[in-house]
Order: sequence, then C-alpha cells, then structure tokens
Amino acid sequence: IKMADFKGQALAEHLYQILLLLFAVGGFGAGYILQSFRITVYIIAAGTLLTSIIVLPDWPFFNTTPIKFIPEVRASSTDNNTNNNSNNNNSNSNNKAVSTTTPQQQHRKKNNKKK
Repeated sequence: IKMADFKGQALAEHLYQILLLLFAVGGFGAGYILQSFRITVYIIAAGTLLTSIIVLPDWPFFNTTPIKFIPEVRASSTDNNTNNNSNNNNSNSNNKAVSTTTPQQQHRKKNNKKK
C-alpha cells in the first residue's frame, strides 16, 4: 500500500486547514452580505467536499520524499536452533522436570566448574 510520506502528510494538513478556513470565511461573508444562512451552509459544504477531494486521496505530490526503511535483519541459524530446542523442551507433555537453561548457560556453568 502506497502512502504519503511525512512531508506530504504535513502538506495535506496545511491544505486542509487553509482551504476549510477560506471556505468558512467566504461562506460567512457571502451569507452575511446576501442575508442567507442557506448560502453560508452551501458554500461551507462545497468547500468541505472540495477540500476532501484535494486532501484525502494519495496524490503524487504528497509523495515527493519517500521514506527509506532499514533492511530486514534475519536471525542467524544458531539462534533459531536454540529457540526451537527450548520451545520443543517446553512443549513436552511428560511430567518430568524440564531444564529452562539455554545451552549457552549450561556451557558457562561447565566452564566455571573447571576453573
């Protein structure tokens, strides 16, 4: 899904605010001069519709500075094997006690005992 970048989102927000304000002021002014509340409502409604058509779709001018994401980093195969082994140990349905230490922790314990 293609989306507007951050600068495009800021531009859309500014356009939204400016256009709605202009139509609200223009609608109020026209309604005041013509002494018609109906004209005020029609102008503001038309301004809201036009502003929505301009701001809501993902137009190309909202995507002038695309976002560059960091490439995906995959875990090494030894990390995956360690995780798989610990998951397999924890999923045993036997009632015997299961060691919750990782192979690295077991290795450290052995090395500490030798010293």
